[in-house]
Amino acid sequence: MPPASETLSYQSNFVSAEPASHQSGGAAVPDRLFEYNYFEYGGFDLELYFVREILGLESLHYGCFELHEPLTLETVRRAQHRYTQSLVEMLPSDVERVIDVGCGMGDVARAMARRGKTVVALSPDRNHGQYVAGSHPDLTFVNEKFETFMATEPADLVLMSESQNYFDTVAGLRQVRRCIRPGGYLLISGMFVKEPCAEFRDIINTEGGYFEAAADHGFDVIKRSDITEEVSPTLEFARRSLEQFVEPLPRLLDHYMRARSPVKYWFLRTFFRRQFKDYQRTLDYYHKRFDQALFKEKVRYLRVLFRQSTNGSRAGLDPHTEAAITGRRAPA
Repeated sequence: MPPASETLSYQSNFVSAEPASHQSGGAAVPDRLFEYNYFEYGGFDLELYFVREILGLESLHYGCFELHEPLTLETVRRAQHRYTQSLVEMLPSDVERVIDVGCGMGDVARAMARRGKTVVALSPDRNHGQYVAGSHPDLTFVNEKFETFMATEPADLVLMSESQNYFDTVAGLRQVRRCIRPGGYLLISGMFVKEPCAEFRDIINTEGGYFEAAADHGFDVIKRSDITEEVSPTLEFARRSLEQFVEPLPRLLDHYMRARSPVKYWFLRTFFRRQFKDYQRTLDYYHKRFDQALFKEKVRYLRVLFRQSTNGSRAGLDPHTEAAITGRRAPA
């Protein structure tokens, strides 16, 4: 972990972001979170290592759970598979070429490729390449940020699965327009805060703010669904995993070193004080992030299919989107 005095540019498992208070769309939130990288440092991706190497899962995204489904490692695998399959089923029938923004370990990209789609999977995290590159003949991995990606051919659809919060909203929508054909699609599956809040300050977009920005860039809402209830059990599983796997080991080492060699223990605690504080800070972050009740109170997990208006003008909003922006009740 880096010293607290170092200032790092924020990078998630998917795409990097500039400070959110600089965003030209979505929620205005403090810069402080973005001064520290909770996820990766020195090429080591903490989330990726824990999810793949400790838990043995094949996906980084949430899972879609059935009502009263028990929380076990096997049910999490099934829920993540269910998430992937239901997302791929949202692809319109006229979609052949897809850009997957923030592909993670590539399970959604592979699922699309197996359905005959030609997929370009993007991630600035080179660690993801070992799971994605070469995994399917119709799937190409590109180790690059979406913001700087130059498409060689226009895509029919851009997919952002849990990645739309990691770059400037307006810049992202402009890049989508550059990457898709006229009348192409944007499919988002991800989190939106109901109102800007400190607890989830890395979720930079509100539903209304993002949808209005999308409308300003000529995108119509074709379909919208709220899957917060289905995905939220993922957080309870993550909290249990944190408490069962991540937290006990440092405590065990702490007790061992204190009993085995008090002098060395004192030196470790003295000279690596900042690193210990950084580690605790990371744990505190995840404890808040994995609070299922708080998540459901503050966040909506939405799936939204947009289509670019063929004349490129501001798109009309559907009643539910209009209600989200204005606060008025949508008609029945």
